[in-house]
Amino acid sequence: MTSPYIPGQAYIGSKVETAPTVFSANITTQAGIRAGGLTPTLALVASNAGTGASITTATGFDQAGHFSITAGTSPTTGTMCTVVFGRPLNATPSSIQVTGADTSGVTNASYGATSWSKTGFSVVSNAAMTLNHVYLFAYQVVQ
Repeated sequence: MTSPYIPGQAYIGSKVETAPTVFSANITTQAGIRAGGLTPTLALVASNAGTGASITTATGFDQAGHFSITAGTSPTTGTMCTVVFGRPLNATPSSIQVTGADTSGVTNASYGATSWSKTGFSVVSNAAMTLNHVYLFAYQVVQ
């Protein structure tokens, strides 16, 4: 007879492990972690990225990928763009990691994801971009 599932307890077969350990050894994947599916659509928020700013098409998929923004005139802080998934997810993601970097030089800006939903998220910055600098963004969505 199988014991009932109790959240937080680890099972070995049908027996409860008395001292469960999480990832007590190295975790390896033979083929690596892969994303797949559709490519999201990007929408630039020109009022924050600057007049004349441009954005590339995303390379990758809904779960992971990258894109770049070239800053325009008079950029400000706030939402730089929105990422709309090619196929809505079944549930709101549990985590979205966004990293960004000025490829023309070093900045002290921080980038992140806000407005998470089944259909996408927004990329925000706490510092204004610099005119004509190219910023590379990478994202990973965990459901």
